[in-house]
Amino acid sequence: MTTFGQDTNADINKSKKINFTKYSLNERVNFYPFNTTSKIVVVSFDKQVKKIDSSDWKLGKSAYKDYTGDIKYGLPFLNDTICFSKLTQTRILNSNQVDSLTDILYNTCYRWTITEENPAMCYLPHNAILFFDNNDKIFDYIEICFDCHQFKYSSKKIEKFEQCDFAVVELKKYFKQMGLYVTEKDFDNKTSR
Repeated sequence: MTTFGQDTNADINKSKKINFTKYSLNERVNFYPFNTTSKIVVVSFDKQVKKIDSSDWKLGKSAYKDYTGDIKYGLPFLNDTICFSKLTQTRILNSNQVDSLTDILYNTCYRWTITEENPAMCYLPHNAILFFDNNDKIFDYIEICFDCHQFKYSSKKIEKFEQCDFAVVELKKYFKQMGLYVTEKDFDNKTSR
């Protein structure tokens, strides 16, 4: 049976965890782009509302829901470069945090017997992992939508990880522990935090 929806626990409730680590830290950091980066940054970003003028404001709030065609999801770019001023939150990772991140990405799914997976229903990303070169320029990234468990890789060279629900749930917890907003709901509620 295949289930549809978002944030379900069907697969987690039926699967069993085993004590297994497929890749050591040394092996994980030798996967591209971890093996060529000088800095890794995890980020959050909100949707971008493209067109707003004075007539689009009601009671001090944008009426963006009336302009769904003018909303763009994904990393904010300016002239083919990620626009840092439009990122909501950024966290530079230290070596222990990189260890935890790569363990989630490359070992989590191997620790579980998977009975089923939940297919994605949307793609409204709010997070990414950015990889910097020695000149402090981003050379690759992994964009993430935690609402639907989908990922976008900026390059085919990136060593993809197995995308089971367990890895996505653990990665979402990791981003939250780093203090980042992770879903559309988080951004909608951020003023109340």
